[in-house]
Amino acid sequence: MYKVFYHRRVQKQFRRLTQSDRKKVAEKIKLLSHNPNNPQLNIAPYLEAKKSWRIRIGNLRAIYTIDKNLQTILVEYLGFRGSVYKGH
Repeated sequence: MYKVFYHRRVQKQFRRLTQSDRKKVAEKIKLLSHNPNNPQLNIAPYLEAKKSWRIRIGNLRAIYTIDKNLQTILVEYLGFRGSVYKGH
C-alpha cells in the first residue's frame, strides 16, 4: 500500500468541496493507494515531462505523482475538470 501525501493547496480545495464530492475523492484516493496501476480507476498521464498522472473522479480531477521507490503518492492538485486543464 502506498502512503498518500497532499499538497497544502489540495487540502484547501478539498475543504471547499461538497460533502458528497469529498466522499468520492476520499474513496478514489484510497483505492489508488492500494493499487496505483488499477485500470478501473480511469487513470491517464497528465504531463510526461513531470511524470504526473490524473485520476478522474466524476467532474473532478486529481493530479498526482508516484514515487515507486518510496511507495508514496503526492496529490498536487484537485479541482473541477475545466479548471484543472486550464490552470494547472
